[in-house]
Amino acid sequence: MKDFKFELLDTSDPGAVREYELAFYHSFAKVTTNRLIQKLWDWDHDTGRLKTRIPYESQLICALRDPSGSLHSAMAFNVALHEFQAAAYGFAVPEETVGAFEVLTFFAVAPEILQVRANFWARCVALLSACGYHAGYATTARRPLSTYQRVGWRVLEERAIESEKRYFLHYSIPECQPRSETARQMLGLLLEMQLLGQTTRFHGYEEATAPIE
Repeated sequence: MKDFKFELLDTSDPGAVREYELAFYHSFAKVTTNRLIQKLWDWDHDTGRLKTRIPYESQLICALRDPSGSLHSAMAFNVALHEFQAAAYGFAVPEETVGAFEVLTFFAVAPEILQVRANFWARCVALLSACGYHAGYATTARRPLSTYQRVGWRVLEERAIESEKRYFLHYSIPECQPRSETARQMLGLLLEMQLLGQTTRFHGYEEATAPIE
């Protein structure tokens, strides 16, 4: 994965948001007829852009760029939990929200090698853990369920909505082992550079212990 660049999306940059929303739309263009997906997210078919209904100031978005510099993959996390995307399917907000996050979307604009996907997820988990998050929630349809389960997600609840199954999932991030002071400083600097000015408060990122390497 050395030729791919992992970064945080700067949601205060209109150009970065536009690139992200165009890639988001392109990745899900084949499912525009799915009624549940249409209701879940905010589609702009005229401009070919797509976004979730969770405000960007409540999100942390990890991105992966290919060797040409183009956006290859992205995973968006709801880390404020002022609103809960899963509630659209009737799933309840967890009672304990401190240290919790919700996966809003994951997409790749091109087919990726399994190792690339696995390493991208590992980097996302390391960053979330370093920011103090340890409990993840997500919803999924039947088809991607096994992929979630292979990396440790478990089903909490399932519902039938408009003849389709939706699963409510939970993920526990393993406790990280202490890392070097250099890793902590690098992560703190990265967060300061890319998250400065956003209103979301990240729990204890000054004491981050996981590297993004």
